[in-house]
Amino acid sequence: LDIGASFQTRMLAEFFPEWRIDTLADICDDRFALPPPSRHFRFDLNAALDRARWPALGGPYEVILFMEVIEHLNTPPRRVLEFLAAQLAPGGAIVLTTPNAVWLKNRLRLLMGRNPFELLRDDRSGHVREYTLAELSAAAREAGLEVAAAGRHGLYRFSGAKDRFYSALADATHPSLRRTIYLELRRPG
Repeated sequence: LDIGASFQTRMLAEFFPEWRIDTLADICDDRFALPPPSRHFRFDLNAALDRARWPALGGPYEVILFMEVIEHLNTPPRRVLEFLAAQLAPGGAIVLTTPNAVWLKNRLRLLMGRNPFELLRDDRSGHVREYTLAELSAAAREAGLEVAAAGRHGLYRFSGAKDRFYSALADATHPSLRRTIYLELRRPG
């Protein structure tokens, strides 16, 4: 199950044609739609707060990709992770990535008296809340998931010289300063 279908969805389908890759998002972007047997499930993860609204999906799933999505939600991470955990097969995994709220660039901006986070937008796009590794690990455990692997990495390449510099400095110093949080969460078998 790929949450928030995107270019990675098409790449996965191309590299692993034998996989059935279902997608879940509150909208359906036809650019990333996959042919049957894959299916798209329409659900706004902000509604995960109410168990009565949880849809029946095509699982249980062995793997759920939850990459660069959680920071866009206004629902507590524990509730969203409870919903996703319920979609997993025993022993199945959620691969979660999200920006690290306390990465080097954000810390430097705070030191200069500037808020590193974007303002909320009328159209509800953008980042609502960024998290720390400790916050997301705690939310995962509260949702009944095991943290199988966790870390902070520089997963993405930046085009701007300043951001490349921050990333290189973070990579060369302390992991807590790196840009991206990575979690592998497992449903107990």
